[in-house]
Amino acid sequence: MNAKQRRIVRIVCIVIAVVMVGSLFLSLVSCGDQEETDPETDTDNIVNIGVTNVIGSLNPLLLDATEVNKYAISLGFLPLVDLNKDLEFVPQIASEITTEDNLTFTIKVNSEIKWSDGEAITADDVIFTLLKLTSEGIGNVSMGLYSIFDGWNESGYLPDDATLESAPGLNKIDDMTLSLTASVPMPLTSFLNTYARYLHVIPEHKLGDMEISDLKVTDWFNTPEVISGAYRCYEVNFDHFASYEANPDYYLGAPQIEKLNIKVVQGNQLLPALRTGEVDFIQPTMASIPDEDHEGITALDNVEPVYAAPVTNQLLFVNTETIPDVRVRQAINKAINRPQILDGFLNGNGEIIDGFITSYSPFYDESVIPVAYDPDEAEALLEAAEWTQDNPLAFKINSGDPTFVKAANVVVEQLREVGIEASVTTLDINSL
Repeated sequence: MNAKQRRIVRIVCIVIAVVMVGSLFLSLVSCGDQEETDPETDTDNIVNIGVTNVIGSLNPLLLDATEVNKYAISLGFLPLVDLNKDLEFVPQIASEITTEDNLTFTIKVNSEIKWSDGEAITADDVIFTLLKLTSEGIGNVSMGLYSIFDGWNESGYLPDDATLESAPGLNKIDDMTLSLTASVPMPLTSFLNTYARYLHVIPEHKLGDMEISDLKVTDWFNTPEVISGAYRCYEVNFDHFASYEANPDYYLGAPQIEKLNIKVVQGNQLLPALRTGEVDFIQPTMASIPDEDHEGITALDNVEPVYAAPVTNQLLFVNTETIPDVRVRQAINKAINRPQILDGFLNGNGEIIDGFITSYSPFYDESVIPVAYDPDEAEALLEAAEWTQDNPLAFKINSGDPTFVKAANVVVEQLREVGIEASVTTLDINSL
């Protein structure tokens, strides 16, 4: 490995530690030589990140639930706060967010951060972003959570012509400070994790005159004139790649990696891409590694597998309207052999928990014991509930992850063994 490659590996490992939120708990760093030199795989101090989900959009107002989309947007436009590798909230656009009553949250804008054209980032930028992000015209389906703030409707939206004055829960305190007031209390941690992490501020001085309808479809964000983040996108094809160049005026200092390239590939292309050096690293929340390729990838001489602590998980959601009997829901839980799935598809690299919080979280409760696999008890619960097969269950899963699709089929077979018929339907992430 030459000096340049050693430097990239070291830097990439730091990046992985910051952004790792994986469920397979495996990141891979490639140290191999690259022989091809096209616009997306230039070897001049560039790192290629392999992903298997399409990027979708670089418009912060259209932020969706996928990790690829959030990562691609956050490179150019910082959120109010974000998480570090220790799951601590660290300042970004907001230098401080506080509350005294868990109702009103005061946001202080970080005066050290400037737009890349030298303009100050102010409370007006945050207010402008929030009004547009939650507007009915943008129609971001993730905004339902804003319904708890005074002035937002039950769907979490504001009218397209909403202003600071027409949203009583939103107040400007001074040029660098604003507040949001909720109608029901919530812990500060919930506000930071649910709202502040996903509010990627955009520049009012560049976009303030644009109509809502234009903001929704503009390609301005694809090659933005100004940014707040570490990298500016200079070329994008949402189905294939997004290429970035370092922001020399980034508030934490110019990035040591001059260029980043997010490459969209099929899962079965990850192994050959790592082998040839077309991809430098992958991480599970953005790239679905086929389970049959795990062993082959870890055996590559030019790849270092990094098993990170479990930060997030894979969840099975049950529709309580179509399955109202709690005994049937309990039977489903007891019928799934989670240890078998963990060992069979992830080589044991993970953990079994009940709920959203993994053992890596400071809020993890060790006293919560996961429900054990017990098919006999599942059958007894179904019998007590007088379960019939009149309405087979529909199990819908992300088509972009072949490992999860295989695991879903195993779950269906396990359910069938206790008397529950189900079928798997694969959907793309947006439809799901």
